Amino acid sequence: ADGERFDAGGLAAVIPRTRASTNDGPRYLVDSTGFAEGAMRWPMRLGARDSADVWLALPAPGPAAARVIQVVTTREAAVALGEAKLAEARTLWDRELGMVQVELPGSGTALAQTLRSALAYVLINARGPAIQPGTRSYRRSWIRDGALTSSALMRLGHADDARAFLDWYVPRVFAGGKVPCCVDARGSDPVTENDADGELLYLAAEHFRITGDTATARRHWPTLSVVAAHLDSLRNSRRAAQYRTPDSLLVFGLLPPSISHEGYSAKPAYSYWDDWWGVRGLDDAGMLARAVRDSASAVRFTAAGREMRRDVVASVARSMQRHRLKTMPGAADLGDTDPTSSTIALEPAQALADLPRAAVLATFDSAWNTLQRRKMPSSRWDIYTPYEWRSVGAFIRLGQPERAHEYAGWLLGSRRPAAWNQWSEAVWREPRTPKFIGDMPHGWVLSDFARATLDMIAYEREGDSTLVVGAAIPLDWARAADGVRVRGVRTWWGALALTMRGTGKTVRVTVDGVRPPGGVELMAPFGAVPRAATVDGRPAAMTNGGRAVLLRGPAVVEFLY
Repeated sequence: ADGERFDAGGLAAVIPRTRASTNDGPRYLVDSTGFAEGAMRWPMRLGARDSADVWLALPAPGPAAARVIQVVTTREAAVALGEAKLAEARTLWDRELGMVQVELPGSGTALAQTLRSALAYVLINARGPAIQPGTRSYRRSWIRDGALTSSALMRLGHADDARAFLDWYVPRVFAGGKVPCCVDARGSDPVTENDADGELLYLAAEHFRITGDTATARRHWPTLSVVAAHLDSLRNSRRAAQYRTPDSLLVFGLLPPSISHEGYSAKPAYSYWDDWWGVRGLDDAGMLARAVRDSASAVRFTAAGREMRRDVVASVARSMQRHRLKTMPGAADLGDTDPTSSTIALEPAQALADLPRAAVLATFDSAWNTLQRRKMPSSRWDIYTPYEWRSVGAFIRLGQPERAHEYAGWLLGSRRPAAWNQWSEAVWREPRTPKFIGDMPHGWVLSDFARATLDMIAYEREGDSTLVVGAAIPLDWARAADGVRVRGVRTWWGALALTMRGTGKTVRVTVDGVRPPGGVELMAPFGAVPRAATVDGRPAAMTNGGRAVLLRGPAVVEFLY
């Protein structure tokens, strides 16, 4: 209201004393504090089962000269304009969200609906080409968040958005090849976070793997090759003679300490989060060099990636021995257990075959036990971060789909509000806890959710160039009336088309659109072990403990239970 002080109580204190205005004259407020608030009121009477619409037009952001002003003189015209604009918005979002179709029945309905919402929120949070985790607390672009979010975007058909982010970020790399951890209106942030180099290289490589766009790889290779050289120099700084002594061998070949893992912000640590990103980045630099026909760099970075992988695996073993751990450590020097961080070793580093399986299983047993404790009525947990969606993906890759689904069900139960299909960065057990929650919706969390959900349908196994399809699709989905329908999910080897539908004791599966060099490992829906399988009508051998068949091309498969 005119004359009110907006730095003394706020809008909530003013509204009860304010009457609805009938004054059509100009009203304005000069705000010296920068915290002005406003509210509008529409008195209306609604009967039982009645409804009413209010159409509100706000100026578009940007220069005033670019705004189009429409003059509406009647109520009917206003309603018509509002309905037209709403139809335009629906058409736009149907197009943006319809590049991939994922239809899941039963318990999968919530996953499919939240997947669609997650994509929308990620696109809304972006500021032009700059992918952001949020629009308030996290109105900055991190390469860490952006690389993984870009991976989710590409799998959902939005490779152009990922390429735009790559095009925007690469010019912001420092002259020596150091990748800024984040970029905002002030420019590139110089804080050292040693996962950043590998993440930018991964982003560029993932874009090439999914799109085959050699031109973009070639255009950015002059900068990316310097980034790879910088990354190589960082890990070589810990391969000098002083790191070969018994006291220092623990960190031999690792990247220097940094704070990129948020749990280490108080003091830099030898974080394996950084190292697995380093391994991924050097491997990807070798692949990109081959793609752009830089043979010398291909040899150098491929060898560096293999050497760093061996060094990191050896360091993990030494850290487990020094700290007497059965789990993988989160940081070499700390000997902590952090399953959410350790997921990076499985994906995107794809190091499952390199690590002691007992340690990997123990690490995610720890995550599972934490979940079970939270579910107990007597539990006293206060907060968790939904980055734990990465653990859902880990259970899928470990061949534990039952755990993946139970974990996913619990995480879905903590959406607030449930109909928004999203999570804040920090979720408190008590919803009204007056403490930090980050941004809501949080884009990086949503990208972790999206990648885990898509892993249920298909994921790449790099070691043998195989696409694993259906690893976490339960039998009750396949036996539902409409079954499972997927169209257009992008992979390294094409856009997957998949249907699963059960009739009686048989589940019929069609697979098309993908051509992995190692073939498709099609997993039968879990919940029971099939007795036999046919591929295109002919009996087929079962692999992977009797749960899968290997396909060399498009096929129709029937699993007999």
